[in-house]
Amino acid sequence: MLIGAAGSVANWTTTSYGMSPVDTDNGGEPSMILPLVLQHFTPRPVAVLGLSAIAAAVMSSIDSAILGSSSMFTHNIYRRILHTKASERELLIVQRTAIVLVGAIACIVSLTVTSILGMFIMAADIVYVALFPQLVAAVYLDYANTYGSLLGFLVAVMLRLASGEATLNLAPLARYGVLHDDTLGHLFPYRTFAMLMSLTVISLTSLVARWLFVGKRVPLHLDVFSCYSSEQLTEQVLTFVEPESMQSQTL
Repeated sequence: MLIGAAGSVANWTTTSYGMSPVDTDNGGEPSMILPLVLQHFTPRPVAVLGLSAIAAAVMSSIDSAILGSSSMFTHNIYRRILHTKASERELLIVQRTAIVLVGAIACIVSLTVTSILGMFIMAADIVYVALFPQLVAAVYLDYANTYGSLLGFLVAVMLRLASGEATLNLAPLARYGVLHDDTLGHLFPYRTFAMLMSLTVISLTSLVARWLFVGKRVPLHLDVFSCYSSEQLTEQVLTFVEPESMQSQTL
């Protein structure tokens, strides 16, 4: 922060850069002010050490993000949903493949997106719209299951993308009637709407899945996500039967 403040008031006309990085009207690059200050206003050894430290910090953060994303996909999605009987060797291969794919996607995004702030806002959108309903359902809805979670996530992502995103150059497909202005954009709280719709879908889909499998209206072998085992069904059926039997005895 201090280096950025110093760079914003420094006399750049005496440097080979020729202008202030914060002067966007003349082609300045405010996002590059830290490396530019190190390059033009510090001795060469200090500049090398400073830029190396920045590169190391960036690579460390990227490595952690890529490894974390690939691990979550391998253990939370592939192992628990796609292939529950996967061996350790298979999981290792899947995780290595996921690391390459996530790294390629991150590289493409970094080359095509010009606004770091826009990506930060987009990440906050994903957390609020897609992940927050999952957290609420996991903590407060004891009947929530994989069917509701998966469908709710897909609904949240589709509604959010349908609202458009300038960072990704996505034009809005849903304009929400009169609550959309061509100049100001959405006047409708589309993020909150997508979040609430996702939570509603999670709740309703989980209840329908529970009604089908616990009530034995659908054979248990069709439970592709293994949300309900025979022991779980016995326990849940007892929770339905016991209150009714106690009420009949009272009468």
